[in-house]
Amino acid sequence: MDGYRDFQVYVDEKIGLAQQATHVRNVGGFIVQAIRENYQDPVFQARLEERKEQEREAMLNALASELSEKRSALLRQAVRTHPELLERAAERIQSRFARERLARYDSLQAAYRDGGMVTAEINEILAEEFCSELLAPVYAAYEAEKKQILE
Repeated sequence: MDGYRDFQVYVDEKIGLAQQATHVRNVGGFIVQAIRENYQDPVFQARLEERKEQEREAMLNALASELSEKRSALLRQAVRTHPELLERAAERIQSRFARERLARYDSLQAAYRDGGMVTAEINEILAEEFCSELLAPVYAAYEAEKKQILE
């Protein structure tokens, strides 16, 4: 499969050269000749590489967003299944600002449900201290897909 991707990029480059060429009457013949003789255009190659890098960045951003969504969903599910985790995590909040915000709510559940700083702080504690085994497969899948994108 990887060889096919490289060939596709190679052919795309030659098609791009044909699109840029102004003196060509037979575009198909030009592309065949460009493939046979490995015509190269450094400017076009740089643009192609830049476009590939932008696509890679977009894929990485989408992957990170997906990881964040999956992580949040799993943590919410863990809290619903084991409400005592919320209490245990809240006891470990170190941030003075998060503690002050938490104090403004009638209940810990309301503060967690509203999102924001309290939820972020609790989710970090849950992820690191109480739900690491639950999240491990999600992180592993993320890293594998990230590695594949970067190759």
